[in-house]
Amino acid sequence: MNLGDKSIFSGKTLDYFSELTETMNYTQTAQKLGISQPALTQRIKKFEHAIGAPLFYFKGKEMRLTEAGESMARATQSVQTIFKNALDEINSIEREESGHLKVGVLPSIGDEIFVEFLAYYHWKNSRGKVSLSIVPREELWEQLEKNQLDLAILCLPDQIIKNWNRYASKLIAKEELFLIHQNDSWSDKSSINLKETLQNKWVFYPNKFYINGTLKASFVYQNLNFPEISGYFSSPRQLQLFSQRSGHYTALPKSYIDANPLAKNQYMLPFDPPITYNLAFVFKKDKAHLDRMKNFFLYFDKFSKEKESASRLKS
Repeated sequence: MNLGDKSIFSGKTLDYFSELTETMNYTQTAQKLGISQPALTQRIKKFEHAIGAPLFYFKGKEMRLTEAGESMARATQSVQTIFKNALDEINSIEREESGHLKVGVLPSIGDEIFVEFLAYYHWKNSRGKVSLSIVPREELWEQLEKNQLDLAILCLPDQIIKNWNRYASKLIAKEELFLIHQNDSWSDKSSINLKETLQNKWVFYPNKFYINGTLKASFVYQNLNFPEISGYFSSPRQLQLFSQRSGHYTALPKSYIDANPLAKNQYMLPFDPPITYNLAFVFKKDKAHLDRMKNFFLYFDKFSKEKESASRLKS
């Protein structure tokens, strides 16, 4: 097989070959394709030369496929079917205003507000279908890369992804971590320094979690030893419960605390200096133009404004 001239395997060549297998007549095929018979004959001969085997033979005046020709005909049909299915899928994606949106969220992020929003989104856009999955950080990026997810709810900045050129983000909120404690003597404090927390054990997020890395970086930045850890838990709810029962410190995002009031014997304090990061939707840039993505963000902005207005009315 001679693969030197790869253009001979172009879609046009395969179309010529496919049409010829339908008519089994050079003259009719050339007329159908709008080309001269010599041009068609030459293209097929080059195709046979590239493959290294004849594709047709004549028995009397009857044109037939060789064994290699039958094999190539099956392969050509498969290729054309694959392309047709891909084009149908792309066209379907482009047409859909509210197709199936698959969203992933980190375990360390409280998902209550997002479940509430997705219910709101479905209520406003009943033709849409949504899925929300709790996915570990590295798997979340991997599923985004493989198009298994349309959107990921992530903490940023995140150094785990190297090729940011392919991605875009939409800010959800500026997030801040708060110390969760049961120390009554701190009731007059308006903030807490990490150094003041070292006398007690901590309960932490697992090592590969974003917030774990953020907290560790804060201890390092302030030239402090890392506190003694009594346990590791994946979700804010687990951390809150363990902290309440054990009396050990933990740190939780402000958005989680707002949605999940602390127990009566638990208190919160912001850190000094503050420990902050961004909460954002992350998605591939080539999906930004899809109607269902535009609608999703439009409804999210409306939902956020309604929640903000409701909060102001309560306060």
